[in-house]
Amino acid sequence: MKHKILGYLFLAAAAIVVVGGIYLWQNPRIVKAPVTTNETVNWKTYTNTKYGFEFKYPSNWELIDRHLPKSDASDSLWYENLVSVTGPKVQGQAPSGTVWYVYENKAASTVANNWLNVYNAARGFKLISNQKIVFAQEDAFELVYDTGLGVMRIVVFEKNNNAFALTYFLSFTDVLSDSNDYVNKVSPLVDQILSTFKFTK
Repeated sequence: MKHKILGYLFLAAAAIVVVGGIYLWQNPRIVKAPVTTNETVNWKTYTNTKYGFEFKYPSNWELIDRHLPKSDASDSLWYENLVSVTGPKVQGQAPSGTVWYVYENKAASTVANNWLNVYNAARGFKLISNQKIVFAQEDAFELVYDTGLGVMRIVVFEKNNNAFALTYFLSFTDVLSDSNDYVNKVSPLVDQILSTFKFTK
């Protein structure tokens, strides 16, 4: 009799384990990601009132508000070099940074093709990707090049009959060792800067 009772207890315990396992399998515990503070809160803001846009950048980066005269590109596409933002200099590395351009009364597709022609002809430059994306709620072209020293990312989009082009150079580092590493990881800092861009009019 004692052995039968022990046998029933064993079967009951086994049943509880099985049922519990099925429940946990069907209802996995949801682990919420830790809430992180917005790292862009203390960033600086660049505002362009002429073309109506703004973006944020890290406070330890250097901004040069160029407002240079319009320049003539190789294929007679006139553009205005608006502003550049450069990251901290690291010994032995080209500094990372971004430059913003505007092409008045030009289509984004025309400007993107111009960048393709220029960099495809550049020695040592290798096209990694050429794709259409959405940037600042606008259709855009994204070009990514391996320059040998780092990765050059170019985003071209159109707003109010003007084409905008932003270039971002990211140096190779111990963390970002080559262009394949960039494609797989994509620098979070790059995405953070670009995510703060918005049109103000």
